[in-house]
Amino acid sequence: MKKTKIFLVFVFLLMMPVLSLNNANATTLYRLPLASNPGYNAWFDHNASVGSELRYDCVTNFSYDNHHGTDFAASFGTSIYSGAAGSLYYRVDNCPDGSQPSCGSYYGNHVRLWHADGRVTIYAHMRQWTPIWYQSVLCGVYIGQSGNSGQSSGPHLHFELWQNTGIGTRLDFFGGNCNSPSYWVNQNGGWPTTQCQ
Repeated sequence: MKKTKIFLVFVFLLMMPVLSLNNANATTLYRLPLASNPGYNAWFDHNASVGSELRYDCVTNFSYDNHHGTDFAASFGTSIYSGAAGSLYYRVDNCPDGSQPSCGSYYGNHVRLWHADGRVTIYAHMRQWTPIWYQSVLCGVYIGQSGNSGQSSGPHLHFELWQNTGIGTRLDFFGGNCNSPSYWVNQNGGWPTTQCQ
């Protein structure tokens, strides 16, 4: 019996790099980063042309040109939760609310979480003194509060997805005729749920 246990542990240790590689290649899906959806202030713009906006479902009747994230209409001090398990690799928490647009590279107080598939989520315009310090978080863990810091015209949560840790390719969480695929666990007809992957 003892030899069998040792053998199984040995086989597991040999398989760990393969399991890690498989997890790294799997696409991380995200939950709503709030307890409930307060509605939207702005969508990801899929049209690079100035003066013309295009939402994930090809709707054009919104006006936030060249926007690279989803803005949730969260009131000041609303709790924010991690969209998926990840590691904190960048944090800014020195921006006063509503008075320094360029602070935090225009994101204001914010955290960036790095996920198993290499992608990064950004939670921006947070309330000062609230962004977390944790090195790693599980899906749905409290990470701070919404605010009005950085380049922001009022309290909200700007939620953004990057292909990797560089500020190169930005992705839309929503899937539709003008963007595919969806990165939500459950897009729910445009109203993502709090379900974790």
